[in-house]
Amino acid sequence: MAKQKKIRVKMMVQGTMFNEVFDNEKDAETFRELLDLLKVGRFPANQHVKKFSVAKVWCEVIEDKKEDGLDKDTINNTLGPVLHFQDFMKRDISGVTPEEWVKRLESLTNLRTGAKLSIGTLERFAVVIKQVLEKAVELGVTGINPKRVSRKLLKAARSYGLPEKTCTAFTPEEIEQWMNSPEEDEPWVRLFARAALASFKRISELLALGWADIDFDKRQILINKMVTGGRFKYGLKAGRPAHYIEMNDELYEVFMSLKKYQKENGIDSDWVFHLVGYQKAREYPPEQGCPYRGRHIGRCSLVRRVKSDMKRAGLVPKKIHDLRRTAASIFFLESPLPYKETMLMLQKKLNHASLSSTEKYISISSEFLAMKMQKAQDERRIKELEAQTKVLELQAKIRELEDQLRSVA
Repeated sequence: MAKQKKIRVKMMVQGTMFNEVFDNEKDAETFRELLDLLKVGRFPANQHVKKFSVAKVWCEVIEDKKEDGLDKDTINNTLGPVLHFQDFMKRDISGVTPEEWVKRLESLTNLRTGAKLSIGTLERFAVVIKQVLEKAVELGVTGINPKRVSRKLLKAARSYGLPEKTCTAFTPEEIEQWMNSPEEDEPWVRLFARAALASFKRISELLALGWADIDFDKRQILINKMVTGGRFKYGLKAGRPAHYIEMNDELYEVFMSLKKYQKENGIDSDWVFHLVGYQKAREYPPEQGCPYRGRHIGRCSLVRRVKSDMKRAGLVPKKIHDLRRTAASIFFLESPLPYKETMLMLQKKLNHASLSSTEKYISISSEFLAMKMQKAQDERRIKELEAQTKVLELQAKIRELEDQLRSVA
């Protein structure tokens, strides 16, 4: 019996690559029509679909976000649930009941592996569905209460989804072991890790750094652009404002060492983290507005080298983004300030829009927690000893005064 031929549909929509395999041409064609619908953001004139379908309202939400100037990542997050709800797309949104939205959310799995989705992913899907329903209410095409449906969706997400992973940060001892281990042939790899830990910046922001962004005299670094999805862009994640960060002694030493390394090896690059492995690479297209010559190190190449350096130091490799979590966790652990003041300072360093994001960002393992508790106990013990010492000093002074009074009498 001949093996049934699979049909692959591959299309880029609003910066997201959809790549799915179907058993028959009918399903594949339906999926292509859906992607075309989302791609243009409106219904083609020859498309016989209902006037207020789920897909149309979804497209209206995306168009609103584009008009508001939101970044590409936020728009892509709005498109994320589309594949999971593709059989809803051509239905009239007024005919989709709250129970159907909730039931579908509870049945979602990873499209490739079939594994359950995490609580965080399902919560993000619930937020997008709420936005779609709010838009439908604004258009006057549904009588559903979005807030009520959102509460049900969030409850379903938290009861059905997989718990988020626990601590992913390195402990201070692991960082010390890593930094004290012998370096590999490319010392800039270790320097990158040190820069990530000292600056609290995202990997996409560090990769976009050029030497023109670093002022060694004023000891400042300009953070106003990023490299994401193979594209160079001005602006930061979630529309966060451009800003300067102070170059402390650690960062100053790191960037001076990088500059020296490039000079000694004859590397003429506008990028701080220069291209390695091969000398020729496509520059960013002019329309992206990149001011630098050549190309920076690729993210995949960087990740491979950093993880290799972790293994060489005897550590279990973790995600490169965990360096940012590690910096936040160590700062939290070592801060002598009260909790609220520490979190506000950390929020500013991480450039988060809300304090809740910063609180979720801190990865406190049992080792971290034990160290924090031990530190708190030590500080409390020191204060108790200081208080006891003051009491003893006062008692000694009182006895001395009593002796003087007796001698006078």
